[in-house]
Amino acid sequence: MNKKIAVRLLAALGGKDNIRALEHCATRLRIVVKDDALIDVDQIKGTDNVAGYFFQSGQHQIILGTGLVNKIFALIQQELDGELESAKGAAYENMSTFQKALRSLADVFIPLIPVLVATGLFMGLRGFAQQLGFEFSPELLTMTQVVTDTVFIFLPALVVWSAFKRFGGTPVIGMVLGLMLIAPMLPNAWDVASGNAEMLTIGMFKIQGFQGTIIPALIVGILGANLERWINSWMPSVVSLIFTPFLTITIGMVAGLFFIGPVFNIVEHGVMVSTESIINLPMGIGGAIFGGMQQVLTVTGLHHSLMVVELNFLSTIKINPLNALITASMAGQAGAAIAYTMSLKTKAKSAELLFNRSMLLRYHRTTTIWCHANQ
Repeated sequence: MNKKIAVRLLAALGGKDNIRALEHCATRLRIVVKDDALIDVDQIKGTDNVAGYFFQSGQHQIILGTGLVNKIFALIQQELDGELESAKGAAYENMSTFQKALRSLADVFIPLIPVLVATGLFMGLRGFAQQLGFEFSPELLTMTQVVTDTVFIFLPALVVWSAFKRFGGTPVIGMVLGLMLIAPMLPNAWDVASGNAEMLTIGMFKIQGFQGTIIPALIVGILGANLERWINSWMPSVVSLIFTPFLTITIGMVAGLFFIGPVFNIVEHGVMVSTESIINLPMGIGGAIFGGMQQVLTVTGLHHSLMVVELNFLSTIKINPLNALITASMAGQAGAAIAYTMSLKTKAKSAELLFNRSMLLRYHRTTTIWCHANQ
């Protein structure tokens, strides 16, 4: 059965010679082809166990479901000759500059999702236990906080690390540079905000840590990775191992603490204030605006930009108010889809009943005429 599915899908994709890149996620095959005109969409959708198909970001994505996608991927891969390109890299060529920017943003934050989910799950379990009346000892509560708070404390460092990895830098350099943004020697951003600490004053610059920030860390990571690649392009290989990291970290640290951090901290604050102003509009107007636009953002790929806002909420207030709005929006769309499907079925049944009634009346008239004629 799985073999037939794989053969049928491969044929619908234009044959093995048309496959440029083939990968899969938890539920979908992701394929980039050489000639999109050879794709037979109807055959793909009509294949057994295919739950859906769509084309997005340069990739033909076939929904097969957990477990089955791995088996079909392996069977199709057996039929292909030679090595393939990365689906992600191949898909980038088919994107506009704006789409590439959004996709790059997603590539930075998506690797962080597993640890955020694991942390959130543990936080939920702890809260559930406390609701049931379980009392944690101070020592046990501290141990649970190690699990729930560590990711958020070091989130800027993780963002810089991921950005370095995505944009071709050395990840460990990115991690060190990210940790410098939240180094314990610097005045803690939370303490400065609460008035319990003062910023360092160096000439005209005032320096503090950047705990809980996302956009400054993202910009530091992107610029730092490109800086390292540029230094590597002209640094003699004999001394590159020493001086490339030295210059990258030194320049990156100075730029991050003195220029990038303060400027983009203001930008981030503006983004968050604007977002909160929208979702806090009275009478649910903000929720209606966001919920109504959420699917539009998803279809166009703009939803990747929301990751910055969501991570900022998680790192500062430990909750994500957008999640409730997104969930409500998706539930509303599901309800609309079900209602539309049911209306189609109702119309079909109404048409069938009307047809049967018409045929019955016609039969009755014919029988009546025949009876009158033969009396």
